[in-house]
Amino acid sequence: MSIKLLAIDIDDTLLTSSHEVHSAAPEMISRALEAGVKVVLCTGRATPSAMRYAEELGLKDAGQFLITYNGAVTTNLADDTIFADATLDLDDIRTLFDVSEEIGAHAHAIADGGIFTPNNPLSPYTVREAWLTDLPLFYQPVDELDESLIYNKFMMVDEPDILDRAQAHMKEHYSNQFTALRSQPYYLEMIHPQASKGKAVAYLAEQLGIDLSDTMGIGDSGNDLDLITTCGIGVAVGNAIDELKDLADYIAPTNDDGGVAHAIERFILKS
Repeated sequence: MSIKLLAIDIDDTLLTSSHEVHSAAPEMISRALEAGVKVVLCTGRATPSAMRYAEELGLKDAGQFLITYNGAVTTNLADDTIFADATLDLDDIRTLFDVSEEIGAHAHAIADGGIFTPNNPLSPYTVREAWLTDLPLFYQPVDELDESLIYNKFMMVDEPDILDRAQAHMKEHYSNQFTALRSQPYYLEMIHPQASKGKAVAYLAEQLGIDLSDTMGIGDSGNDLDLITTCGIGVAVGNAIDELKDLADYIAPTNDDGGVAHAIERFILKS
């Protein structure tokens, strides 16, 4: 097995707990690129938010690909065109806001142009998401949402017990209409049913003529589950949730201890 495509989650995997790229990662990623490996950041973040890390790591200059919104959008960084997408329409967003109100969960919708919420007062988790992703935040009543925008994902953001109920409700009533992913205890993310990190990587590998056995995925959370089970080698960083560790082929050091760099060196540079 020779790794030809590497998919790396960003938050709590590539980034340390201080929200910075671990110091050992850039060199290892550069060496992987020099070895001819396709290096793909694969994240729940919006495309504009993830782009800065692609630029920082030289992936944009190298003409790589970027998977965002938990697999809903794949961008070809060589020319900034959409390579593949599976997005939500305005009716989907309205339905999800109705469900959120019924459950009593704060929520927001995300497009490339920003984060949109009808909640007043704002949820601190919505404010956190805007700060973390550096996206503008807009108060927008549901009946005033812009029909021209492409909404890439929807998030319920609230206390874990509320989201536990929301997740069960989505599974019972909307499993055919949306994919629901728990990226953090206080984040429940809804995307198109045909979208996921694993599906996006599988499609990209197919289009590039790369066998899935020659791919590796690295992650930490619930939205990385199908990423590491789809890839030929699935790596969980040491700070990952137990469910991900149980499914992983290998458990690397934590994000704060250079888990991504360790995995690249072990499975790509020393192979």
